[in-house]
Amino acid sequence: MQNINKNLEHENAILKQTVASPQKQSVETETEVNNLEQCSRRCCLEIRGIPYKDNENTEEVVYLVKQLDINITGSEISVAHRLATPNNSNKNPAIIVKFLSQKLRDTICRKRWKLKDIIDGKWWI
Repeated sequence: MQNINKNLEHENAILKQTVASPQKQSVETETEVNNLEQCSRRCCLEIRGIPYKDNENTEEVVYLVKQLDINITGSEISVAHRLATPNNSNKNPAIIVKFLSQKLRDTICRKRWKLKDIIDGKWWI
């Protein structure tokens, strides 16, 4: 009985190590995926306060940066879209813009305070 018990304890220890290894790899993989997702968002910018219009082109809304004395072309925008909102919501959902350059995104972020000086909220037209 003691031999059987020792063999079972040894087998149990081996099985615990076998189970722990994939769990550790899973946590490491999840962390790596999270880091990669964060990296992919470095060129993204969230723009709030732009009123929603039917049939709008969200890429055109991004040209508000002309008010910041920043030259930007359509080729510098990877994608722009509104976030989804729950039904029956009167809010204006934010616009997410992904630029091809993190440098351009950072420049816009540094100069965004100038938008507060624009009168009557007409800067989105």
